Amino acid sequence: KETWTKKIYIGDNFSIPADSVLTVSADTVFVADGKKIEVLGRLKVTAGTVFTKTNAGSYWSGIDIKSNGVLEATSSFTIEYADTGIDIENASGLSNGSNLVTIKNCRQAGIWINNCSPSLYKIYCNNVSTSTYQNGGITITGSYANPTIDHCTVKGDSTSNGTYYGIKIGTSSTGASMYDSDIGIR
Repeated sequence: KETWTKKIYIGDNFSIPADSVLTVSADTVFVADGKKIEVLGRLKVTAGTVFTKTNAGSYWSGIDIKSNGVLEATSSFTIEYADTGIDIENASGLSNGSNLVTIKNCRQAGIWINNCSPSLYKIYCNNVSTSTYQNGGITITGSYANPTIDHCTVKGDSTSNGTYYGIKIGTSSTGASMYDSDIGIR
């Protein structure tokens, strides 16, 4: 069990092992270009933390939740300038209660769900998939994916700097259930 406070700089890929807990109460976590935070255990965000690129960087990889990993938020927080804000693969993955998760200015997707069915609640995605990548604010792939999307907002303008699709579902065997959400792409 470890706790991060103040400003944190991550210069290489960082992994939280299974059965481990990392509590982040730092105001900003800076991550180097192309590097990721991989969650196999539990990442607990307890302050209004911003996960972002280093000052001179372009995009970091994002937060990857794998296997039995969980991203738990006991307060609202922000992810910005990542390739994909949160990548959830084969995991239930996200537990933010009524806390808002803001994902903005990403390159490939806000949230990418692959082969799992997490519940997304109170997620706000803005300008998170450029026309180069043509993905969605929320991108869903894999035949076992069927997430619940509740009280989520996806915004953008479908240009080179905006969100290309609100929600992109990858295959005919992939599904999603959506409630009280707002998808606004111009």
